[in-house]
Amino acid sequence: MKNSIIIFAFLSTFLIGQSASVQTAARAGGASTAQVPNGYYNITASQADGWTFTVSGFVAGGSYRVKANNDGGGTWNNVTGFVSNPGTAFSFTVDESTVNGATNVAVADGNRIFFQVQSFNGDMVSQGQVAATVSSGYGGNNAFYIDRVRPVVSSYDDQYVKSGVTVTVTGSGFATPANATAQVTVGGQSYDIVGVANDNTLTFTTGAGNFKDVVIVTDKAGNKNTSGPQLT
Repeated sequence: MKNSIIIFAFLSTFLIGQSASVQTAARAGGASTAQVPNGYYNITASQADGWTFTVSGFVAGGSYRVKANNDGGGTWNNVTGFVSNPGTAFSFTVDESTVNGATNVAVADGNRIFFQVQSFNGDMVSQGQVAATVSSGYGGNNAFYIDRVRPVVSSYDDQYVKSGVTVTVTGSGFATPANATAQVTVGGQSYDIVGVANDNTLTFTTGAGNFKDVVIVTDKAGNKNTSGPQLT
C-alpha cells in the first residue's frame, strides 16, 4: 500500500490494484555490469550497458514499455515499444541510443533523465505507470544526471614537488555537477584531495615515493582524465 500511495501522488494514470515496483541503475561493463555512481550516467555507461531496470509485481503474460523525460514530470515520452513480460519479476537493459531516440528526450551533458515503466496485462489493458526509483538519485529525487565529460588537467603550481607538499591542480570539470571526492592518483599512487576550490582548481597533498606521471582526477560521476602534463 505504501508503494501505491507514492505512485498515485506522482502519476494521475495510476490504477488501483497495481503494486508493481521498478528500480533502475546506470550500469557498464558488459557481463560484469558494474554500477555507475548512483544518480549519474558517465562515459563508461554510455559505452556499455546503459540503464538496467529491475521490476516486480508485473503481470505474467502481460507486457511493458519504458517512458522517460528530462523534467521530472509533464509529458512522458515512449522510449520502447511494447515488450512481453518474461514473468512477474525480471530485469532488462535499455541502451543510450534507444533512450536518446525517444521524442523530446536528450541524453546530453547537464541534462537529467527520469524513467517510468508502464505495465499492461495480457489483454493490453494498462495496469499503471510506475516511477523508476534511483538509489541516491541526483538532486534528492529519482533522476540521473548526464555527465560524459572527462576532467581536464592542464597545469600544476609546481611540476617538481617533495613529499608532504600541497599541489594545486588547474583544469576543468572538478566541481560539475558536484565536487570530485575520489582520491587523485599519480603513477598508480593515491593521494587525498585537500579541497576543490571551484570547477577549475583543486589541491591534494603528496605522500612518500618517487613518481613521475600525469595527475589523474576522477569526477563525481566517475569520469577520469587520460592525459595531461606530468608531475614529478
